[in-house]
Amino acid sequence: MFSRLSSKKVFFQAGLKGIFALTIFFMCVPGVAGALELTVSPTGANNDQTVINNALEAVKNAGGGKVTLNAGIYKVDNTVIIWSNTNLTGSPDAVILVSPTSSQWFVNSIGIISCKESVKNVEIFGFQINGNLGALPASYANTPGHDKDAERCIILHGNTGDYAENIKIHDMKLYDSFSDGCYIYYAKNVKVYNNFISNCQHEGIFWSVVIGGELFNNKVAHSALPSLYIVPQSHA
Repeated sequence: MFSRLSSKKVFFQAGLKGIFALTIFFMCVPGVAGALELTVSPTGANNDQTVINNALEAVKNAGGGKVTLNAGIYKVDNTVIIWSNTNLTGSPDAVILVSPTSSQWFVNSIGIISCKESVKNVEIFGFQINGNLGALPASYANTPGHDKDAERCIILHGNTGDYAENIKIHDMKLYDSFSDGCYIYYAKNVKVYNNFISNCQHEGIFWSVVIGGELFNNKVAHSALPSLYIVPQSHA
């Protein structure tokens, strides 16, 4: 899919606890000028969403591309934000882990991975997300008036006037979260496949108002509610 034109390695100071290497590959992607491929590594801090988000923001500013997570534990105390025209992938041994010192930041439309726009052309694959629910207060599972409504592993969406579109989530391990493994709403052309989802204490996969979706080869275990929930407006 991508052809590498040149590469260089740049070192950035990552807070007070370490230095991470960000490898930059300039790519030629049809229809996306100046697309980038970026590789990040964990720092050992509790806010590794910062190094991931810096890479994702750079890809966004370049018009699209790919961010790869090297193997290791990425402790996060806030959300990872993905933008349109982006692939987020990683080593099978790369784990985004909710920090045990976190506040309850993962409420409403904020998941461990989430978005701030109606995302288009997004692919997430190849690594792990650990909600680390056993290390967090049990009250973090709930929002006022709603049980098991906080801490979704992945939440991507559009809105009534601008649907998200062309989303793929595959070959992921999503586990130990208080709410859904994968929640998608107001979206078109969605594929979710070859994922392992365990101990996500709401639905394993939750779709609402999804048009043109494909679900296959997903393994879901130990959900408190049905492993798959598709509201009537969705067409899979």
